Order: sequence, then structure tokens, then C-alpha cells
Amino acid sequence: MKCCVNCFNDTDVQTRIRVLKEKGNCDFCGSQNVWVLDIERAKRKTSYAEGFIDDFGDLVDQFVVDVPSDSHHYGQRLSDSLLQMTTVFNLKSEQISRLLKAMLTEKYVTVPEVFDGMVVPSFRLSQIKDGSDGIFYGKQWRDFEQDIKFNNRFHSKMVNEDKLLEFFHLCERDLIPGKRYVRARISPDGKAILPEHMGSAPVGLASSGRLNASGIGYLYLSSDQHVALAEIKAAVNDVCTIATFEVTRQRLVRVVDLSQISQLSIFQFSDKDLYLMNLDPNLFIKGLECFDCSYSLKHT
Repeated sequence: MKCCVNCFNDTDVQTRIRVLKEKGNCDFCGSQNVWVLDIERAKRKTSYAEGFIDDFGDLVDQFVVDVPSDSHHYGQRLSDSLLQMTTVFNLKSEQISRLLKAMLTEKYVTVPEVFDGMVVPSFRLSQIKDGSDGIFYGKQWRDFEQDIKFNNRFHSKMVNEDKLLEFFHLCERDLIPGKRYVRARISPDGKAILPEHMGSAPVGLASSGRLNASGIGYLYLSSDQHVALAEIKAAVNDVCTIATFEVTRQRLVRVVDLSQISQLSIFQFSDKDLYLMNLDPNLFIKGLECFDCSYSLKHT
């Protein structure tokens, strides 16, 4: 049987299938003349698709059948759990189940209840692990949201910074020298604002923003003029000035691209519990870039 690149959302998995340079028809999603992987050949432990089957075996091993009473509400079928908690598959639940059984035949024969019964991720069985390895120390995203909205916006004590940084490091990228970004401001007097006044607001004069408290100046930039204008909420007849900033070649600018968090592959993590307990693909908004690179940008 053969699966294909269209069976998966995970870019790492797609790449591993493409490099095999084998085209054919998929037995799971029905795609035709696409890059495919021969499951039976991959199961023979040869250099063909080396480690592919084992990686999915490790993924299944993150779930257990013995659902304790206090975790019963978390229990669901393995395929449903993987569909909800990861971005690996681009298939319906029943198709995922069929694909896993084809890849992991021996495991299915040995422990069919893992595939057909109710399971929970193993980290649910350890409150200690959930509390120490969770980004919010065992609490949920909604708890953190409430905390920064109504309690302490800039200095929340709920964040496990060491674990959060592990995700951020996987989303790092370097800005290309010569790449240009823009900032928009509403003119207070109806005249164009001079270039020297288009940087971050002076200390003490900055209004509060997404990442800064009132009085602390941050430089917010966008790669799109329309986004920059939308961010300042200009009204009809407002005079706006748009300034362009260019990444210089004098110093490397490394940023965290938050839009990539929802694209992280669970196979990038040696500890897959870290992914499963912290990364809900449905929570993260794509398209947001977060960076502060005012020290190495120049006016143009």
C-alpha cells in the first residue's frame, strides 16, 4: 500500500516522501500521480524511507489505553486525538486509523486497543510532568489569556519561560539584508512627519501597544503598507505618513516568526510530550511576526 504527500500537513513528512522521488496513486486519500511512499517497503527496515515507520510508532507510543477516572473526559480514539492535537495528517479520522494500522501492523496485532479503544496522551497521567513541562505550569491557554487581560499584562507569572523558549528557538529566522519594512503614523497637525520622528516613540511619550506599556517605546514594523495603516486605525481625512526601514548588512537580525508555531512538526521534538501538552494548533493565529530590530534598521 502507498501513502502520499497529500495525506499529510506536516512539511517534514512531506519532504521525506518527496525525496524518494517515487510517483504513483495513493491508497488512502485517493490522489493520483503524486509523490508516494511504499509502506511495505518502508517496513522492511532498509535505507528506503529510513526511520519513517519508527517515527510513527513513537508517535503512537505517546498515548495509553488505561484512562483513569479523573482523565476520562480526555479519552478519545487515537486517530481523533492525533487529528485534534497535531498537524501531522491531512486526512479524516477513519483514514488516519487505516493508515496507522497499515504502517504499524505488528503493533496493531499486539495492542489493537490502542488503535480502536479510548486513549489519552501519557502526560495526562502525571500532574508533576504537566506542571513542570507545561508552558503554563499545567494551566490552560484560556487561564493565561484571562491573566494577561485582567490581571497582569506584561509580567505574568504563569509562563514557564524555559519551555516557551524551546518553541521560540524552533521559529527563529534571520531577516534578509536589504529587506524593507514599513511603519505608519497619523500626523498630529495634518502635515507629513519628518523621517527622524518616524522611529520608536520617545521614552515617556509612547502610548500603550500590543507589547509595550504606556511610556515605553517599541518600534512596530510591517512588511505590508496596508497592514501598517490598519494597525494605526486611521479615520477618514487623517493625514498619515509611511516610513520605510531597511535591514542593514552590518549586523544579523534574528527574529521569532510566530506564524510558524502552528507549523511546527511533532517530529522536531525528542520529547513529544512537550509538543502534545503545549501546542494546540487551533490556538495560534497565523501571519504574526514579532520582532524588535530598531537597533539595526536605517531610514530610507
